[in-house]
Amino acid sequence: MGEDCRGLAGSAALAEAALIAAERHIDEAEPQFARAVAIFHTYKVRWDEAEALCYWGRALQSAGETRRFIASGWFG
Repeated sequence: MGEDCRGLAGSAALAEAALIAAERHIDEAEPQFARAVAIFHTYKVRWDEAEALCYWGRALQSAGETRRFIASGWFG
């Protein structure tokens, strides 16, 4: 029904992003990571937001794209 239980959709987006990134499709995973972070931010679940940023950073690091994460402006 389009309802979201305090960011549950963020957890689904994060899981999808992690799976896509694990398959080495980082360009496809990034929008899902960003969606997860935005949902967690909206619902003020900061711990989950921070965790999503960590997973996103690790995925980019694994893909050799650490600078792209820094340039994204999501932190710092």
